[in-house]
Amino acid sequence: MFAVFDHVKKPDLGRSVSERQILKLIKDCELLEEIDLENLVYQVRLDDERLKSQQLSDADRYVVVLIQHPLVALRYQLPSGEVRRIQMNFRPESGYDVAVKVFRALGLPITDKNIFTRPSQESMTKRASWNNPTIPRHPPTDQETQMKY
Repeated sequence: MFAVFDHVKKPDLGRSVSERQILKLIKDCELLEEIDLENLVYQVRLDDERLKSQQLSDADRYVVVLIQHPLVALRYQLPSGEVRRIQMNFRPESGYDVAVKVFRALGLPITDKNIFTRPSQESMTKRASWNNPTIPRHPPTDQETQMKY
């Protein structure tokens, strides 16, 4: 399967021509899906308007992009109300980078599943001491034992 980001010129009403950015999903020379990315941007604007009056989770949004290297998942709503879900696995990795860059440039909401929280320095120090217990090289003398207690 191939994901192709393309610019298409379409005639508008009258004599003007508009340029649209399109995502085409192609498998075995067959066009499986053609997504007008400008429509997704419009839906994001609607989400932003709704966000002013209510709190939205990812499940409530019209458009969501989830990324987890090398996967990109896109969920969006068609004008009919039907929800479409697409998952793309990019190989080579440069395709993943291009897709993420395009979605970010369009301002689509992206949830990055690659982000992880680093443990604090204190917890890493404690973990290191648990993993490396100090073992005396010789049995303690009576004098050392008395000093500890």
